Amino acid sequence: MTQKSNVISVYLKQAQDLFQRYGYKKTTMDDIAESCGVAKSTLYHYFSGKDDVFMQVVELEMTDLRKLVQAKVSQGKTVQQKIRNYFQVFHQEVLEKRNLYRILSSELRDGKFLYQQFYTLMSYEKIYVAGLLRKAYDNGELQAPDDNSNVELMAEVLLAAFYGILRYSINTPEGYDMPKVEKMLGQLIPQLFA
Repeated sequence: MTQKSNVISVYLKQAQDLFQRYGYKKTTMDDIAESCGVAKSTLYHYFSGKDDVFMQVVELEMTDLRKLVQAKVSQGKTVQQKIRNYFQVFHQEVLEKRNLYRILSSELRDGKFLYQQFYTLMSYEKIYVAGLLRKAYDNGELQAPDDNSNVELMAEVLLAAFYGILRYSINTPEGYDMPKVEKMLGQLIPQLFA
């Protein structure tokens, strides 16, 4: 890592903590600068503004999350185990950072967070899940689809179901309930692969 990327990494970690604690709207560039122990003008040397900082924090979160997910998925023996592991780790990690993801959802609703950026984030997940499915088709674990578009469609169905459960878990007044999520997965995954 270069010195510049080390500095950016430190600033993003501080901003990440502030966004998680206080939310997007209440966190200012002044707050981030103070937390980093630098002048606000120094931050503008590295970032164009708060939106830029936030987007880079989200990218950092997604990169870290993907590494954790891929490590857990590789432990699964069957496609159902891999998909279950994918969702469990994804779900647990997002819920540990639920305030950041509430902010992300809020920004999507408010239109600040561009749909193109959300699409980019989700397309990586779709490609990853479709890759898991393709491997299962290739090794005969699942019946091969009529055409390749069915693999993409199945990946989208899985992601839509998981995203719905995730949003429910983030926004439910009862709070995070992993045993309940486990039950949902126990019902959903076998049905999708029946």
